[in-house]
Amino acid sequence: MSDSESGPVMMASPDHLYESEGSGPWRLVHARPDESLRWESTDGRWVSIAVGYGASKGMMLVMDSLGRCEAEARYEDALALAKSWRTGLSS
Repeated sequence: MSDSESGPVMMASPDHLYESEGSGPWRLVHARPDESLRWESTDGRWVSIAVGYGASKGMMLVMDSLGRCEAEARYEDALALAKSWRTGLSS
């Protein structure tokens, strides 16, 4: 199958802009020190994932601009939680 038959391939990059349901566009941006991933919204909100430290060592920390911070044992669960916060599915 050629590339034209399979459709465009979307790669996650710091310049990748996408819409999240009901929350406007979010951009995957360069992570700040101590973060693994960071998304920022056009209205100034942000969500990030960082590797835990101290008592949270070995966990993934999901944090946002509202002050929420939750620890997840699996990276995949941290990604799912970050997505739910961006899309407004979790408060």
